[in-house]
Amino acid sequence: IFSAESLKGNITGKFNLKNLNNYYINSEFTSSWELNEVNKYFKKSPFKNLSGRLFANSFYNGNISFHSGFKKMFLSAEHYSDIKLQNIKFKYSNSPLKFDINSADLTINKQKMLVHSSTATISETDIDFNGKINNLFDYLLAKKSKISIIGTVNSIYTNFSEIKKFSKKNNCT
Repeated sequence: IFSAESLKGNITGKFNLKNLNNYYINSEFTSSWELNEVNKYFKKSPFKNLSGRLFANSFYNGNISFHSGFKKMFLSAEHYSDIKLQNIKFKYSNSPLKFDINSADLTINKQKMLVHSSTATISETDIDFNGKINNLFDYLLAKKSKISIIGTVNSIYTNFSEIKKFSKKNNCT
């Protein structure tokens, strides 16, 4: 059983660590993070100037390491999370657009993210989305060049010229 705090977050849970020559962990934990603190740890992320709050209940069963090999271990491990996002703000890569996720409820199961509900704006465009996002972690860890998004989008106001510029700049199809 463990409990830890960072400057603006906390994590509690339990884990069982096996094989100290090739670390394997079975874990279950609850966490809450202020995302502006996360910026310090993921400097190469395409998500810039993150802020807002993330709440998660997670399970992870797989190998772990404290070197670059962890990316591959993470992608092949069994992991599952129920996540709630609140008041998330960020810029994506070098895009001039501002991204705001007012709220989102989602489930991550390995490489699939199921978005149960989300309310967001991309600059001037409002978006309510529910659906699936596949290969997000592969994309973020530079293992795949694209993600797959399938779902339903509702919008009262859509600035198509802004979205089109973003799509071209980020090689979206």
